[in-house]
Amino acid sequence: MEKNISLQEEQVKIGYKDLLTEKQYLKNMLANSISRFGDGIDTIAFSWLVYQVTGSTVLVAALFAVNALPNLLFGMVSGVASNYLKKKHVMAICDLGRGLCVSIIALLFITGNLSTWHLYVVTFLNSSFEAFRGPASTAAAPLILSREKFDVGTSLSSSLVNALQVIGLSTAPIIIAVFGIGGAVLVDAATFFICGAIVLSLKYDDVVKRNISNSPRVYFNDLKEGFSYVIKNYFVLSICIFSAAINLFLTPINAFQAPYAKEVLHKGSEVLSFINVPVLIAMSIGVLFVPKIKEKIGGRIMFILGGVIVGAGYSIFAILEYVPPYLLYPALAINSFFLGLGLIFCNMPIQIAIFTKVDKEYLSRVGAIMSSLMLCATPLGSFVFGAISSIAPIKTLFFTMGIIISVLFLTQILNKHLRELH
Repeated sequence: MEKNISLQEEQVKIGYKDLLTEKQYLKNMLANSISRFGDGIDTIAFSWLVYQVTGSTVLVAALFAVNALPNLLFGMVSGVASNYLKKKHVMAICDLGRGLCVSIIALLFITGNLSTWHLYVVTFLNSSFEAFRGPASTAAAPLILSREKFDVGTSLSSSLVNALQVIGLSTAPIIIAVFGIGGAVLVDAATFFICGAIVLSLKYDDVVKRNISNSPRVYFNDLKEGFSYVIKNYFVLSICIFSAAINLFLTPINAFQAPYAKEVLHKGSEVLSFINVPVLIAMSIGVLFVPKIKEKIGGRIMFILGGVIVGAGYSIFAILEYVPPYLLYPALAINSFFLGLGLIFCNMPIQIAIFTKVDKEYLSRVGAIMSSLMLCATPLGSFVFGAISSIAPIKTLFFTMGIIISVLFLTQILNKHLRELH
């Protein structure tokens, strides 16, 4: 047994060393890391900008719905489209488009000309680019790095990308303090332009499907096959429906972080860092222990336990305003850390099951369809909770939704389709 472990460690060591010769992989990883650094800044700066411009939880929720619409409208189509176009061109165009969108918002804000309707239009465009980039990036990854190095490469890339996002989240308040919100958003825009330029320089053998007849029916048939696969696979369909419900109840914590910081805790944008950084750190660390925990208690129990932890953490946010001021930030960080662990406990068993149980031929289409179906509740939740937030305190929403999520996960003990999470 010890010999097998040492051999595995040696293979990992050799694998990481071998990645140094993979120039295209390193360039792609650098591009993704720079982009995620910008995402970290965006999480804080853009959220605060939106709340500062709108000043209304209803409008913030509506904007959150608009942000989710492109994934719902184009998510399924983008999964098919990436098979018929050069992946790096799709990724680069989307990066440059997102950079332009963010730049427009920043310049309008700095010049004092930013209106609420600008946010809605540009957010929709920005999210549309993002909806098409995701499937193209997923399809390009195995073309850039050889199969024998893929596991090690994915591990290294994920670690570096998460680390850069943590840095972005951590430095966002400092960047805002030095350059202002508009300057911070411009920094975010610059990361997209840099990422797009690097992606455009990638050199690899692309695989592009040909529609010889130029008939739209070919694309729709591909999408139809993927839909049929999801509907007939009760495990996948069950996950889609349940995840859509959970996304619905997670809408307040995702959409109202800035109002929560200002109205409930009476603090500034640094609260968003104390929420998001620990969550990301916990998810990065937790993934290392997932295999052993899953082996001991099983994927199904791990999934349910993670959901209960998420629900409990969600509710605890509602009572943190009663914590003594000197303990507020540590309490925020600790609660967010455990929330992150709960999220990774929920997500990893599902991801592992999907990758091992879905046929590779359908994986990209099924992934895009699942993503769209799971996100379909987000616009609905945004409008519903946006309206409720005008008459109910945010802390009440957080506490109630947390309890509902915990109960929903506990009921999954009775879901026979989740028995496949062994």
